Amino acid sequence: MEKGKLKVRKSLSGVIKAGRKEYDIPRFYNLAPREKYNQADCEFELDGGTVVRVLVGGQELPKDDAALQEQEAKEQRREAREEVEEKRKEQEASFRNDSFKLANAQVPADTREVAVTFDEFDNFALKLNRFAFFDSEDKDGKFKFFQRDRRKGNFEIQAHFGNVPFGAIAERSQLLAVSLCGEGNTIQAAFTPEWRLIVGLGGASVYETSMTLHHVYGIPYIPGSAVKGVVRSWYYTKHCLAQAEKEGKPAEAIAFKDPLFCDLFGCPAEAVLSSAGGSRETYKSHYEEARIGNILFFDAFPIEQPQIEVDIINPHYPADKDPVDFNQPVPVPFLTVAGAAFQFVAGLRPGSQLSVERQRELLAEAGLLLREALQSRGIGAKTAVGYGYMNP
Repeated sequence: MEKGKLKVRKSLSGVIKAGRKEYDIPRFYNLAPREKYNQADCEFELDGGTVVRVLVGGQELPKDDAALQEQEAKEQRREAREEVEEKRKEQEASFRNDSFKLANAQVPADTREVAVTFDEFDNFALKLNRFAFFDSEDKDGKFKFFQRDRRKGNFEIQAHFGNVPFGAIAERSQLLAVSLCGEGNTIQAAFTPEWRLIVGLGGASVYETSMTLHHVYGIPYIPGSAVKGVVRSWYYTKHCLAQAEKEGKPAEAIAFKDPLFCDLFGCPAEAVLSSAGGSRETYKSHYEEARIGNILFFDAFPIEQPQIEVDIINPHYPADKDPVDFNQPVPVPFLTVAGAAFQFVAGLRPGSQLSVERQRELLAEAGLLLREALQSRGIGAKTAVGYGYMNP
């Protein structure tokens, strides 16, 4: 323990004089009444040059609980700032080759001022589509999320989802489906891509390619319309294609005559369809009236954090040039999803006039078709070359 003399100011703050040195008395000590402690001999303990403990007459100075709490809160805030700064430095190292550069984003000035403090966005949709990297040095002035260039450098957009609760989002979607359709009137199943998944490749985008991302959560998901579309298409293949080829009719014409198809997906009263020979004919549905489907297909959300990976379309023969062997390939990058299971949910439409037995039959058939479609046909773009196939 060091020895010194207390000097207490009228504001009840003070210092300890030890020879030629002075040390601040911690603010969490209560130095009232001033007359009791001013010029009193003391012993004190240092930690890194800072006084941490003071004794007068062998007893530690009384502490001010409110000041002590403020001191502890201040220390916690300091530690939190240091933790944030350390995390920021780690992120900077991991984002070194990220295409996200606020200075290169074509955004309004007031938006830039608000966002200037951000080194990273947890919302990947915001980062990808609203703060897109614009290469001003490119003669074509293109937006880019990926580049491999020995002169300009390499970068690849990184998806950092922060603390997005993927499992909770999928569970909430499932609970909403149950609340709409009723308890026991839904089916749920998780499927994982065998390799990679592409959804929304041809959507509107500042890039040449796009990706479907939830506008609120910023995470990849599969819209319910896409799920219904692939299941409906699989029904044609499984139940209608062979007969359609045999009779020379479109597969839809065969499907519209099937009451199971009409009850599952709905159908028009009649439709004008083109046959294999090119002629157009009018075909009536089974019910000869417009029907809506009794099965609802909901958006499929990832139940764990996915990986966003860049892939390449590499056309060797550009469309504006003759197809010769010395043409330079023009790679076109696009984004894929990998490494995450998706929660698929389907349910009975409320207010159905069908019998309970028929509803149960439709729900079971929808579950079977969904599993077969995802495993045998895949979902999303480029299923012909292996993308989008999923397993339970």
